[in-house]
Amino acid sequence: MSLLNKAMASVGFGSAKVDIQLDNQKLCEGEQVNGFVSILGGKTEQKASKVSLILISYMKFNEENYENRKSIEISSFDIAQDVKIKPNEEIKIPFSFVLPNDTPISFNKDVVWIETSLDIKMAFDPSDKIYIHVMPHPFIQSVLNVLQKDLKFIMTKYENVYVPNNGNHLPIVQVFEFNPTLHLIGNLNEMRMMFFVDDLRGLEIVLELSRKALGSKDHTNSINDSKTRIFISKEEFKNDNSYLSDLVLQRIQSLLV
Repeated sequence: MSLLNKAMASVGFGSAKVDIQLDNQKLCEGEQVNGFVSILGGKTEQKASKVSLILISYMKFNEENYENRKSIEISSFDIAQDVKIKPNEEIKIPFSFVLPNDTPISFNKDVVWIETSLDIKMAFDPSDKIYIHVMPHPFIQSVLNVLQKDLKFIMTKYENVYVPNNGNHLPIVQVFEFNPTLHLIGNLNEMRMMFFVDDLRGLEIVLELSRKALGSKDHTNSINDSKTRIFISKEEFKNDNSYLSDLVLQRIQSLLV
């Protein structure tokens, strides 16, 4: 191996190439992610001390009157160590991991992706990334179905909000905003929800209501002092939708009294 080839590989020319392949790019929170990383050797032999996958999303920051977007690492997974990559050799490394329950839901946006990381000393590290479509955890989906189909709330917005030291897996929380159902529109401007899943116990919902001030006909005079937590156990999700619908509606109405 010539010194020229070594030098070229160290800056990325003629080095290994990486490609991520997934069995399925459409996944629920908490679901198993399966696939493999394909590494194609370049012109020179290289050695990766570690091959990792990094699960990434982004969130928005408001900084000095402008909006900035920042990548946030959700989780990382080491899938191989001390990998020798010979010239023009193709290596396939299988992987499997569970998508964390607090991975942001995609809906119709590309907000979550997986990146590779090859730790190659003194050289350009080849990488690849692939977007995944993250669907709600079954617990969350059940509540969203009840809110939108049964109670007729309209989802107007969802976003990742920076909440450091919140005691959860990530420093970000996905917040969902809804316009009220027709029979609550008289004294309710807006509803916000945050979901926290525990596969063994159930679902915790943080619920915030923005109410209209007495005599107000629009949202400009709302008061934002109504907040509660709803816990729905794993066993309760075995009930039909009418049970969940009544439970959620009762808690909303209790804040409007």
